[in-house]
Amino acid sequence: MPTLFDGEVFVMYGFLYLLPMDAEAELEAGRVGQVNGLVGAAQPERLSIVTGMHTGHVPLRVEALQAAPEPEEGWEDVVEASLTTGAADMYLSAFQDSYPVTLPAAGTYRVRWSARGMEEARQADARDEGGPVVDRYLMQLWPAPLAPDAVLRQTGTASAYWHELAAQARARPAAAVVLD
Repeated sequence: MPTLFDGEVFVMYGFLYLLPMDAEAELEAGRVGQVNGLVGAAQPERLSIVTGMHTGHVPLRVEALQAAPEPEEGWEDVVEASLTTGAADMYLSAFQDSYPVTLPAAGTYRVRWSARGMEEARQADARDEGGPVVDRYLMQLWPAPLAPDAVLRQTGTASAYWHELAAQARARPAAAVVLD
């Protein structure tokens, strides 16, 4: 299992993105029509990702797999979504910081986002580099056809909050167009 990234990413406002080079994303638009609120995959070729930590460094490991893994114990919140990309060269981005991630190939992947400590991180709000780790994350990707996103495990109010926002986005009617 190749590791595509293993380190700490700096997040601000509790989110980051996985994007092709020179692309941008929008957090709310990323989860429109979804069940899960932690990994938005509604925008083409990009993921909008939520963390429990508002501001600071969070440990993240990104793994490329050949097939769907067995669910791992110890992860408190786990969601899945699909990602189709025409580029293998991607990056993790949170405002001005970016971290390169090279996928095995362009194509369609299933993405599993696993979180531990989101609840505590939401309470802590911030973490300085080198400070005690509060939350940590694992992103696993494997080739798979497009499939609806899913919540596999939810244990805290932090993830419940984001899933509820996704549900509200699903329930909102499309904006009306007024023609003169």
